Amino acid sequence: MFTILKQYKMRLSPTKCAFGVASRKFLGFMISRRGIKANPEKIQAILDMKIPKTTKDIQSLTGRVAALIWFISKATDRCAPFFKALKVNKRSITWTAECDKAFSELKEYMSRAPLLSSPKPGDTLTIYLSVSTTAVSSVLVRLHEGVDHLVHYVSKTLQYVKVRYSEIEKLAFALVVSARRLRPYFQAHTIHVLTNLPLRQVLQKPETSSRLVKWIIELGEFDIHYKPRPATKGQAVADFISKFTEPQASTSTQIITEPNLPLSQDFTAKNISVTAYLQYTRHLLATFDAYNISQVPHFENSHADALARLATVLEQVIGHNIHIEFLDQPSTQALFICTIDHNPTWMDLIL
Repeated sequence: MFTILKQYKMRLSPTKCAFGVASRKFLGFMISRRGIKANPEKIQAILDMKIPKTTKDIQSLTGRVAALIWFISKATDRCAPFFKALKVNKRSITWTAECDKAFSELKEYMSRAPLLSSPKPGDTLTIYLSVSTTAVSSVLVRLHEGVDHLVHYVSKTLQYVKVRYSEIEKLAFALVVSARRLRPYFQAHTIHVLTNLPLRQVLQKPETSSRLVKWIIELGEFDIHYKPRPATKGQAVADFISKFTEPQASTSTQIITEPNLPLSQDFTAKNISVTAYLQYTRHLLATFDAYNISQVPHFENSHADALARLATVLEQVIGHNIHIEFLDQPSTQALFICTIDHNPTWMDLIL
């Protein structure tokens, strides 16, 4: 390094340089051989805060969290109760038990803030995605000696129409947000996306919506591979996946049946297969708070009925045997026109 400095005649300020030290504060972070640590002064500022009583107190709290957002798992979800308290009344806040719990959990988390790791050239990085009703989040990690080491946290609040995205669209949006904010990592490393949802199939469909098409083009420049999510090894990654997990299953649904299916009568299931279906149906109905069974007229159900019977119809028409026939000659005969009589013409002189 000193050779390069001497070659280009560059000078360093002694007050801004440090050599041979175990750790050093750089750009607001504590840098050491172990990794990148959050500024202890900023952490202590959050730990010393009292319960917010005014709007300015909450704004001060969220500002301090924003300064350490790289080190906070799902920061937006953790601060969601504080944002709700501000939306109720612009002049005053409504501090609820949910806010009190979130404030205590935030302090507990910051007391053991994680240590971030810097990836090496050629490392393959792994990203975990998480979605909720209010935000999308991700964590970028690198595998070293069989252990996942944190690299970066990303979190973004969902607003307006993004709140109505489907779960798979939110997952794709979380990946796009991560690629935008962590662009240097995505450009320099191979990224493995670990998820149990069919994200790859959705992003590779040509008939997807225009919104997904834009995301597909944006993600196309990176070396991204999609893999199923295995059992987590690192505690920090496990906390990221399990924290704020909300049930996605519906507790109320509408059942639409065929017109000839008499569900209003009483029957006895004697067949073994029918008994198995009955037990599973009762198990599913027990998970709903309420359900409504409505009858669909036959003329409105023709399309679904045709799709259900399509495989059977094709099997009956085509059959299981394929016959091969060799044709020695064409099935149609072409006409051959030949000259029979040859008389003198004006073209004989030319030819």
